[in-house]
This record gives sequence, structure tokens and C-alpha cells, in this order.
Amino acid sequence: MNIFSVKADTPVGKFLRLPLKIIPKGSSVPILFTRARGKKWIAGSGPHSCWLGFNEIGKRKLFTKTVKPGQVVFDIGANVGSYTILGSVLVGEKGKVIAFEPVPENIKFLKGHIELNKLMNVEVVETAVTDYCGTAKFNAAADRVLGSISENGNITVTATTLDKIVQEKGVLPDCIKIDVEGGEAAVLEGARRVLRECRPIVFVATHSQDVHRKCLEILNSEKYSVGTIANQKDELIALPVSDKP
Repeated sequence: MNIFSVKADTPVGKFLRLPLKIIPKGSSVPILFTRARGKKWIAGSGPHSCWLGFNEIGKRKLFTKTVKPGQVVFDIGANVGSYTILGSVLVGEKGKVIAFEPVPENIKFLKGHIELNKLMNVEVVETAVTDYCGTAKFNAAADRVLGSISENGNITVTATTLDKIVQEKGVLPDCIKIDVEGGEAAVLEGARRVLRECRPIVFVATHSQDVHRKCLEILNSEKYSVGTIANQKDELIALPVSDKP
């Protein structure tokens, strides 16, 4: 039973979640499902659904089918590393995951997960990804999953574009996962050259109708075929369309 399908503020929801409250924060628990099964998760770093296997089930299944050994994955908006851990397992020793995250508290847990699981194929880049290089105001929300670039942000972070990252590092992504709480179109805008020349598969979560529309416009203009994931209108997968007849 997926206990997270029952709202937390209902009596049944509160009852089902009672066992989770006895897990000490900071302790390690095993990830129970996905190809990352058996890897360790720091309790309190993020939603319990991440290690219990109930978080974005359809998206994780498709991500697992898509990412191959030896590939390079860019995890944009890595947060504390849920997809970073899974990506590390999927690409294997000959592959690489580059995890982008600007929030210091999230970075602490992200690096903790990398160290705890001895993920030697992961690199952390402590920056926000958007459509310009420099600095950005970032709203580090109390719920660390919801942080985003904002004019009213409470911290200042470094900012860069994917085109700049690829130019500097010379690492070409095969797959890009983007989930930055409303800044997804800006990430794609700053990755025009990457989309055009590297042709990675793109997983992108959109967080409003306007962002959704802009993401579709950018991806379509760069000759991508876009579909939804597990019937979730705000979860997209974009596949490059070949120019060959």
C-alpha cells in the first residue's frame, strides 16, 4: 500500500505515518525499491517516499529504462540526491552523473549521500542553472524541495548555463533531468547549444502552465518530440528527432 496516496492531514494519513516518526533523523535507512535498492538514505534529508519507493514511481521507471551504462547524466536541481543516487547506479563505473544544486543545506545532504554510498562517479556543482551566468537571488524555502530562483530570494547563489558548463568541462550529456520549481524554461533557454549539438534525452518537470508552454516551445524549436510521463501533464520526456530521412 502506498501510504503517501492518503493525505497527511487526515486521521488515516496521520496514523499510517506514525511508524516513520520513530526513525531518528540523520540515521541511514536502505532504499527499498528502484535499481538503487540497497543504497543508503539519510533519514530526514528529504521525503520518506524517496527511500520507501513511492516518490514519482512512473518517472523513475522511465528514467531507469532510459539511462544506460557508460552514459553521462546531468541532474539539474539535484536537491539531496534522490535521482543522483539512482543515476549513479544506472550509468555504472564507466558513466558519470553531474549533480547541480545551489542550496547549502541540500548540498550537505547531497554530499552526505554520495559519501555514504561511495558514489565515485558523481560530481557536485554548487550552482543554480538558468539562462545567464553570474549570481541569482534564490528562495531557500523552509521545505527544501521547493526552493527556486526568485527576485525575492533570501540567499544569493552562483548561476550558470548548461551551455557554459559543457564548454568549460567538455562533458557531453546523454540525459538531462530538470526539476527546478518553475525555472525549467530558463534552464532550457540556457542550453540551446547543448540541445542542438549533444541531442540529450530530457526529463523536465514543469510547475505552471506558462512554464509548460515555454518548455514545449523551446524543445519543439530544437526538434524534440515531447510526451508526458505516466499521464502526468507536468512531467515531460523529450526525445531528439533525427534529421535523417
